Amino acid sequence: MGKSIKIHGAFVVYEEAFNGENVYACLVKAAAACCATGIEFVRKGDYKYTGDYPDRGDEIVVVGTLDVYEDKGNKYFTLRNAEMQVV
Repeated sequence: MGKSIKIHGAFVVYEEAFNGENVYACLVKAAAACCATGIEFVRKGDYKYTGDYPDRGDEIVVVGTLDVYEDKGNKYFTLRNAEMQVV
């Protein structure tokens, strides 16, 4: 936790059912392409969806500080103060 990491994958966004807020993530596929995992990220700055984000599925690189938070008893990884670049 607290380390800066860089990930490369596909841009995904979904709406939280309980509060209607968008959640942004980078979907990273396993080397064998059999499975994937999404890492949520929160961008540094003031950005609006859709104008400041790529299309779903576009390749992105995200750099941010790894953190974990708890919501309703579940723990989730996130990248805080992230910078995103479309590749």
